[in-house]
Amino acid sequence: MLADVRTRDRGDRHARTVRVGADALALPVNDGAKSSFAVNAPNAISLGGYAATIAWLGGAPWYWAIAGIAADDVDGHVARKTNTATPYGSLLDWAIDVSLTGLVLVKLGCPWLLLVVTPFQVYLRETGWSPKFGSARALFTILALSKAGLK
Repeated sequence: MLADVRTRDRGDRHARTVRVGADALALPVNDGAKSSFAVNAPNAISLGGYAATIAWLGGAPWYWAIAGIAADDVDGHVARKTNTATPYGSLLDWAIDVSLTGLVLVKLGCPWLLLVVTPFQVYLRETGWSPKFGSARALFTILALSKAGLK
């Protein structure tokens, strides 16, 4: 069984159609519009921020964490200003935020907070709300940096 479901408009995001059914996880076919899976500048910035934060979590100096936070803030602005925002880029940015928030909470020694923070992040995405600046990831990264004394 397969059905198309139209989702509501999420503010600055366009309403979209999602597939529900056996092939719901299949990659979309490019229908002539701009590709949803393009490696564009905003997506490259997101992946660079991910790599910077992973480097910091792995022991790199504190400024790698700051670079990760900066990339997380800049990628969306670049996507909107250059008209290169895609549903894939939005999902990529969100998935990076959720996964890195979890890893930073573990680094903080508060993995139990994942039981509250992760469902809240999912709820906010599903309702279409997004902060004007910052993120849970940025907040917890700054807390971890201050706890470690910028190490």
